[in-house]
Amino acid sequence: FRKFAYDFAEKYRMQPIRLDERAELVLENYRWPGNIRELKNIAEQLSVLSEERLITAEGLSTSMPQLFNRNLPMLTERNGSGHKGMGDFQEREILYKVLFDMKNDLNDLKAMFYELVKSNNLRMPDLGSVRQLPPSYSSSHFAQDDYQSDDSYIQGSSQERVTPIIIEPGKMVGGADKSDEDDVPLAMDEIEKEAIRRALKKYNGRRKEAAEELKISERTLYRKIKQYDL
Repeated sequence: FRKFAYDFAEKYRMQPIRLDERAELVLENYRWPGNIRELKNIAEQLSVLSEERLITAEGLSTSMPQLFNRNLPMLTERNGSGHKGMGDFQEREILYKVLFDMKNDLNDLKAMFYELVKSNNLRMPDLGSVRQLPPSYSSSHFAQDDYQSDDSYIQGSSQERVTPIIIEPGKMVGGADKSDEDDVPLAMDEIEKEAIRRALKKYNGRRKEAAEELKISERTLYRKIKQYDL
């Protein structure tokens, strides 16, 4: 297992995974009906899909529950040629590659988002309270003291559309003081688009330098340029 872990770490350019003592016992007690190929597949799945590099028995029970079914036989389909097994392996390789790319893209987007928040001096609203809102509600669900005594709240129906949350530079949502054009509230996609536009302008359209400025990969920057038609 350690050999496969280092092989896949080198292949996907990541830190190799390790097993704690209890996780090692789980693998030692497993019957391995798929022999060495199954061990290799599990090592690859854990390398690509696990957030933590130290694999615990609890983590295995969540991601690889089949390892705890030691007494169940494995059903196999034999066709005599072996082509189906090779096809399954290639499909699995492609799937792992896609998942790994998606994970990298998500990390790039996270880094870009936090960089935008930091560079634009933004303060985020309390998203915990937003997540607790029911999917459908009316003004009667909220305490009257929390809102202004305006007729629009009293007469509002449960079918009202919710206004998207916007973020104003330097302020919390809802604390709007109109000053100049730079203080106009922007949605997050507009902030992202503007940051990309400025970076491209700063480096005269050179994507590599712009991507480094935004702390994202060139591939993510290229996709964002197409998305925003920049």
